[in-house]
Amino acid sequence: DLRLRKGLIVYGVPHLSYWLSWIVTGLAYSLLVTLSTVLAGYLFQFDFFKQTPLMVIIMLFWPFNLAMLFLGFVVAVASPDLKTANSASYAFVLLAIVVQGFLNNQNILSFMYEVDASWGVILLRTLLCVYPPFNYSKIFATITLYSGRHFELQEGKWVRGPGFSWVNYWNPL
Repeated sequence: DLRLRKGLIVYGVPHLSYWLSWIVTGLAYSLLVTLSTVLAGYLFQFDFFKQTPLMVIIMLFWPFNLAMLFLGFVVAVASPDLKTANSASYAFVLLAIVVQGFLNNQNILSFMYEVDASWGVILLRTLLCVYPPFNYSKIFATITLYSGRHFELQEGKWVRGPGFSWVNYWNPL
């Protein structure tokens, strides 16, 4: 990658052209991944996809893909060489798996978003705001409460949500 950039500089191609080509490629790839995820969700008849408007799903998945893409750009730019970038990326993926294990729980997410939270929770929430899957997890969990099946503690059974609509989109989380 570094040799490619140096070679482009020799031929007079500015850095902006290099990064714009990567951004356009990333935008197209993110849109392709989003559309294929939506298509697979509809083909397999998942409740989340059947009970949620298409534009809400696209507006959930595509910005998340873009956020992860730009986070990857930051890691790539901050790393001095390809080996370090790969190591940092793999470490990030492993950390993300652990963090996501906690963020998949709706009760933990509700605890993180309490109004009268302690200073430690507020600090953790503030630090996690730069981690794209944190915000994505909260939005996904809220939509899933409406459009999917979730365990209701008071009733002690799995309950199907009423479906997510544009009215729910404007309600506070």
